[in-house]
Amino acid sequence: MKPIRTDQQAKVVQDGWGGKTTPIQESGTEHLLTDTGAIHSQGIDRRTACACGCLNEPGGFCADCGGGVICVECFCRCSHCQRPICGRHSTTVDDSKSGSLRLCSTCHGTHRRRGRLGRVMRFVFSPFIEFNE
Repeated sequence: MKPIRTDQQAKVVQDGWGGKTTPIQESGTEHLLTDTGAIHSQGIDRRTACACGCLNEPGGFCADCGGGVICVECFCRCSHCQRPICGRHSTTVDDSKSGSLRLCSTCHGTHRRRGRLGRVMRFVFSPFIEFNE
């Protein structure tokens, strides 16, 4: 069989930081001429899994790792600085004021330091001030 014609399409997403394009879906059709003179068409649809391992639609790129495409289900933003982050680089923190927060590594470090400083200050001033819980 000799190939007569091929059609190929690809969907790609472009990284906003590095400008790198990543194919997320490719499809193509190849038209062949058989030995008996008939035209045979065969197609293929190939979908690339996101960096998180899911086959969902792309949601964005992680600002921390700059790795691959993160799907809509796994993609989130930091609750403090609004940077886009993936599940590997986010930490869920229970906050007494606003409930559960998803934080990037930088904001998580700041949140932990602020909590430690608050506990130290409560300990130092506890003989003089009564704190409400």
